[in-house]
Amino acid sequence: KSEAEEAAAESAKVRAASVEVLVKAKRDVLVAKAEIEQRGAAELKAAEERHAAALKAATEATRKAADAAEASREATVQRAVQAAEAEQAAALKALREGADRARATAITAAEKRVRHSAQEELGAEKEAKQKLRQAIDFEAARATRLAQQLDHAKELVSRLRAERHDAEERAEHDRSALAALQSRACECQRSHEATVDRLHAEAREMREQLQQLEQRTHLLSKGESCTPRIDPPPQPPLPQQLSLPLAAETLAGIDDELAADAKAAFTCRQRAYAQYIEMLREGLAQKFPEDSRVLSDFERLLSQK
Repeated sequence: KSEAEEAAAESAKVRAASVEVLVKAKRDVLVAKAEIEQRGAAELKAAEERHAAALKAATEATRKAADAAEASREATVQRAVQAAEAEQAAALKALREGADRARATAITAAEKRVRHSAQEELGAEKEAKQKLRQAIDFEAARATRLAQQLDHAKELVSRLRAERHDAEERAEHDRSALAALQSRACECQRSHEATVDRLHAEAREMREQLQQLEQRTHLLSKGESCTPRIDPPPQPPLPQQLSLPLAAETLAGIDDELAADAKAAFTCRQRAYAQYIEMLREGLAQKFPEDSRVLSDFERLLSQK
């Protein structure tokens, strides 16, 4: 656009200069014509004055000759008059030829100046037209390139929109899958917690039974009656070969198994989360290999979670 404006400004300058040159040439022609007319008028006036002077001189000479030779022969007077008229005609002829030559010289010089000015104006106008044509061709090529770039950008935007739509659909699918996985993990966790609570309750019951067994064993060792006045609630039958150290060891094993099961469930859940997150990361990296903002947004969401 700037080059087109520069070309237009330069063309306007050239036109202005051409108009100025043409006006100057016309002014020179008018001045030359005026000078020629003035010079011709002056020369004509001078010639007329010389003619008048010559005529006056010839008349005076004729009069003097007539006065001096009134008695002379008429042929001598006629020759003198003819000589004077011939001299007068020669003077007028020379005067006319000089004026014509001066007028022709002035007109030729003015025509040469006008022709030179017109040739310069035509050259400047041709150069301006050539520059303007080059600027128009450059702007047309530039407009073509911009149109091609715009079409390419439109295709890229359409493809990016389609990929974004696919990514949104996959993200929605991944979110639903993640929600299902989270709900399943929550169910597993609740089931595991219920199992842990049940095992803890059974462990507490077994500890209470062991405490009661220890109390009865202590009472038996002192020789006291271990039968209370109020019958205790019925208890599940203990194994015949169950001893206190074995019961304690059994309870410790149960606690260890519960802790190991809880740790294993937690580790399994963390591993499942890690595998799913890695699967999402690889899918996003394959889907958007050139756009790093998608992975950065995903990592930011993970850090917030």
